[in-house]
Parts: sequence; structure tokens; C-alpha cells
Amino acid sequence: MTRGGVWPLPHSISYDTFNHTINPGQFHFTSKIGACDVIDEAIARYQKIAFPLYNPASYSDLPPTLTTLSISVTKGCDTTYPQLEMDESCKLLPCIILCWEKGEIRFHHMY
Repeated sequence: MTRGGVWPLPHSISYDTFNHTINPGQFHFTSKIGACDVIDEAIARYQKIAFPLYNPASYSDLPPTLTTLSISVTKGCDTTYPQLEMDESCKLLPCIILCWEKGEIRFHHMY
């Protein structure tokens, strides 16, 4: 049996002893920038592909500890194609590392 993990590996990684849980039926991507076709379409796309094997019967009734991934954009909604001089940097705050184990996505580390 294989065990999931982070790929590609970051420069450093450490694991916590506490596992957060996500129930795909209760997990949502949100955006705080209002109407933006690029973000709205990405949210719809990733809501579908983030949990391709979701089966409601396989999750417990316990409340999940992570329910939302919120997206914020510093300079509003840009619908133009990326240009060479554009800054496409991003930050994950907080950054979470998830792992697929025993039919569940489990939290391993946050920084």
C-alpha cells in the first residue's frame, strides 16, 4: 500500500500530530473580489476536480475542521492574457499540506 505525500517536495517539511478533516460536500472555494469570470470559472472547475472520488456515504457525520479556501486578489479582476512583465506571484496564507490517506484527505502541516 502506498502513502500519499507532498510533490514536488518543498525545501523543508514537518508534520504535526493533529489531522484536520475535509468533507468535500461541505468544502467550498470562495472569492472576496466580487464578479470576476476568471476566478468564478476557476472556482467552478476546481470544486469539481479537487475531489474526483467523492462519495457522500464514505464520510462521517463529524464536522470537518477545514471548510473553506478563500481566494483574494490584490489588484482586482484582470481578464487580459498574461504579459511578460506581469507579476503572477502568489502567497498561500496559511499554506496547508494535505495528504490522501484511507479514503480521506488529511491535513499534515500548516505554516
